[in-house]
Amino acid sequence: MDGEADVKPAKNTSRVALAVGTDPRAWSYRYMFERPGMKGHALDEAIEVLTQVLLETYGLSLDDVADPSVVSQETVYVVGRICPALTKPDGQGQESKQVREARLKDGIIIEASKTIGSGSRTPLRFTQSVTLRGIQDGNKKLVHAAGSGNKLGLVPGMICAFRGRNGGGDGFVAEEILLPPPLPQAATRASELIQNQYSPARLDGDNLKVTVTSGPYTNDDDLDFTPWHRLMDDVERQKPDVILLLGPFLPASHASLSSPTLQQMPAEIFQQHISRRLNVLCEASTRTTAILLPSTKDVIHSHIAWPQPMLEKNVLGLHKRVKCLPNPCLFSINEVVFGATTADVLRDVRAEEVVVDVGQDPSVTVKPASETSDAIARSVRVLLGQRSFYPVFPASAASQLPLDVTHSSLAQFKTVTPDILLVPSVLTPFARIVDGTVCVNPGPLARGSGEATAPQSRGKGSYARFDIAPMKKDRLRDLEENSDEAEAPIGHEIYERARVDLVRI
Repeated sequence: MDGEADVKPAKNTSRVALAVGTDPRAWSYRYMFERPGMKGHALDEAIEVLTQVLLETYGLSLDDVADPSVVSQETVYVVGRICPALTKPDGQGQESKQVREARLKDGIIIEASKTIGSGSRTPLRFTQSVTLRGIQDGNKKLVHAAGSGNKLGLVPGMICAFRGRNGGGDGFVAEEILLPPPLPQAATRASELIQNQYSPARLDGDNLKVTVTSGPYTNDDDLDFTPWHRLMDDVERQKPDVILLLGPFLPASHASLSSPTLQQMPAEIFQQHISRRLNVLCEASTRTTAILLPSTKDVIHSHIAWPQPMLEKNVLGLHKRVKCLPNPCLFSINEVVFGATTADVLRDVRAEEVVVDVGQDPSVTVKPASETSDAIARSVRVLLGQRSFYPVFPASAASQLPLDVTHSSLAQFKTVTPDILLVPSVLTPFARIVDGTVCVNPGPLARGSGEATAPQSRGKGSYARFDIAPMKKDRLRDLEENSDEAEAPIGHEIYERARVDLVRI
């Protein structure tokens, strides 16, 4: 080589800008203080909102929508919420998955809105040739709806449209299913992308490095926080741009908290282990930004209903540069939009899901990027299509989430689908690309012996490392200099730029 290598000096200042797409004041609510009718109003409003989305997506009008409980020999459209009609009788032991799905498939109910059907509930059945309609896009082409191959997962709480008839008065028979489409992916102008990815004050052409981990952070038989300290040893060496910590940090169910020999309060335990290491990190490396999201299982948080406000930094002795966000939350790191929750929504969707065999719209011409058809992708598509971090209602007994229905609008995607969706779960850790969104379950940092997980995985926690490359500079420059495209937002294409490593502790 001629001359010296162009080596960039390591920066010890933050290279990222954090933006949160929510008003913190909206999260300061008191749970169990609802007035009569507030829950019903929130549920009905959700149907009304997605009804409008469905009408606009499929070119229908409100006059085309009928009450599913009304007997008619004509084919009509109906819109409503999927509800379970039956519950498992007491004293009959555990059901097999096949028996349970057969029971629920015969007991699905569709609940209409108050405006269209006065909140009526009607049994819902499907023809053997039921199909899933494609979605019209701006190029006048039909694109693939949110199905996974020939399987469609229906979950209590989902809001969908159906085409069919209630010919005999004993139920609505659906011939076609119409799903709401996901919100568009986030996009940014070329000039802003150049600023975020190539400015010396930001990444300067380097990769964005993010470490994501989910609790619990200590083994279930001690309070030593050994997995947490191993993680922080690695973080202090790697110096990522962001470390995102998802609760629970100290579960209220931890056996050691009820020990008569315990001499510390939970907040003091948190300060001794979590706060101390984060404060050392903040003082030693201003490059790394730490972000914390709480969990409803956390004993250190006074608010146990979900959605859940942020942790109180002053009470927990956290450094002023540590960022505390609500649960769930949409936020951006530079241009990359993250969606994160600590509710085990995948476990609940899998537990409540009824799988329907559907045929695909034969006129579909375009399919989404990186189409995936496994069970995990099917569950993720429920979240993306319903535009919610937790579309299940009533909340599943699988994770026992204390869902506050009145404030469930705080858990909705408002304007965009996140580039990266973080869905921590006791299920096997994974990284998937689902319809253009990178979906990751980092797995618990410390796995307990009582969790519903494979025996070989117990005691072996994990976390996720993201390495997100910048977009091609020449391409961004060309778009910036083109007057016709300079102001046009560009998709982030994170599914092509990101590498995700699942690391064992």
